[in-house]
Amino acid sequence: INLIDEELNELIRLTKQTGVKDADLFVRTSELFFEKARLIKEEENEKYLDLNEETRRKADKSKYFVKSKDLYAKAQKVAEFVAKKFPETKEIGTIYYILAFNEKEFGNDQVSEKYLRLAVEKSAINSKKKYKAMLALADALYNRQAYADAIAYYESGLSKTEQEFWWTKYAHNLSWCYLKIKN
Repeated sequence: INLIDEELNELIRLTKQTGVKDADLFVRTSELFFEKARLIKEEENEKYLDLNEETRRKADKSKYFVKSKDLYAKAQKVAEFVAKKFPETKEIGTIYYILAFNEKEFGNDQVSEKYLRLAVEKSAINSKKKYKAMLALADALYNRQAYADAIAYYESGLSKTEQEFWWTKYAHNLSWCYLKIKN
């Protein structure tokens, strides 16, 4: 988190000092806010889960996730700015990927799916982000039981990501998709 803070401060300083509106700086800023939010949420989740069961049941869950929610909102704001001001940037797929996961965090699954489709469409051919977006989209389709639609995304994503940490999970979900459509 300290390294992320250092890089964020430097990016903000550079932007203010130079006055240059560089898409790459904003993309990186959004990525850093998103990554920091993810790490902070893990810490907040641990604190929440450390509460005894009775206290946790009565607690207002949203009060335990204030900092990460704020950081997700900042990542969202910067990503939306990039999508609006720099739609032709080579990193637009990354921006849509960030927007998709932010929407997922806020519980907007339909909007998240829309952004994942844009991330797949707009990412560079054979980029790692494209295949991660494919697998995330496949999972979204799988979770809403659109098994036939999920298959193509799982197949494409899995074919290019053998070293992916969750490869086995994705392959398992793909096999369930085949079973559900009786293939």
